[in-house]
Amino acid sequence: MGTQEPDTIKWDSITADAHKLVYGDRQYVYSHPAIDYGRTVDIFRAVTGIEMTPEEGALFMAAVKLSRIAYGLEQMHPAELVRDSIVDLAGYAEVLWGIMIYEPEDDTEPDDDYDE
Repeated sequence: MGTQEPDTIKWDSITADAHKLVYGDRQYVYSHPAIDYGRTVDIFRAVTGIEMTPEEGALFMAAVKLSRIAYGLEQMHPAELVRDSIVDLAGYAEVLWGIMIYEPEDDTEPDDDYDE
């Protein structure tokens, strides 16, 4: 009796693409997500008067992506048109986790010698 190979993944990885976004240049440019979303929710509060934690800010952005994905599915857009929002959604899950486990001593200033 022969063994059967399991099906292998044959598409570009959503999570690998999200990982590149979260851990690539954006972290250098925007700082740690806890700091970035701290600034973001401060601005949101100044504009709207609504209090929000950095975690809620990341969840809000995930909700935006879920809304866009739902609309794309409703409209029967091709998968490739919806993919960007799915990648972003995975990225916001990673950002949320980073905010949740953030300890201020983990934050270091970007290296002046950054060159990419």
